[in-house]
Amino acid sequence: MTYWILTEKKTVIARLSVSSLSEVDCRDPTVIQREGLFMSKVCGSDPTKVDIFPEIVDDPAEPYTSICTEAPTPEQYDEYISAQVMLPLEGSIRKGQVIRRKRDPNGNPMGVRNSNPLLDTREYDVLFPNGAMQSFLANDIAEGIYSQVDQEGRSFLMLSEIIDHEVDDTAIRASKGSKICTTKGWKLIVTWKDGTTTSVPLKEMKNLYPLETAENAINNKLEHEPAFAWWVPHVKRKKE
Repeated sequence: MTYWILTEKKTVIARLSVSSLSEVDCRDPTVIQREGLFMSKVCGSDPTKVDIFPEIVDDPAEPYTSICTEAPTPEQYDEYISAQVMLPLEGSIRKGQVIRRKRDPNGNPMGVRNSNPLLDTREYDVLFPNGAMQSFLANDIAEGIYSQVDQEGRSFLMLSEIIDHEVDDTAIRASKGSKICTTKGWKLIVTWKDGTTTSVPLKEMKNLYPLETAENAINNKLEHEPAFAWWVPHVKRKKE
């Protein structure tokens, strides 16, 4: 496929590939300013008046070749490159980023691709936030990726531990004698397998990690609070 591109010189050039602006780029003030400058050069003071540019020319400032002279690298179309995945490091599970294929002393990529992950022998270098670099097989990376995805294909973090809770003024407390079934006003402080700690609404934790959340409530004597009393006994019975 060939793309025809209008330049600020009011010429049209041909290219084999183009890159579109992302949503973030479209909101960037610098990009918006450059777009405005381009339109002013092409359309003049009146943006509603656009000339027709029938002539297609070769722009010496932007050389064009119809034949790709560079062979694609093993990383160019690799599905794992740039993936962020939970992998073992120094006795714990950490989030790392796959940065490239591992290569032998002669510079050749190690391993061979296979549609069956169990037979895929490719090796990759993975970089972790602490600067550590470690190599992993494609099968290990695939397992790490799939462990972070639910049945509908949405990614999620792997829970490590619920360490605390927060309650604001909107929460319904047992001390007020209320029996309203709501988790409003409650948040749990959670550590994840990648080493991060976040504050998560109880509503989300109840849906994503019901067993762990119920056990935490029982261990901290919170099961009688209205936010827990209406669902924790049910989860406890299912476990038994």
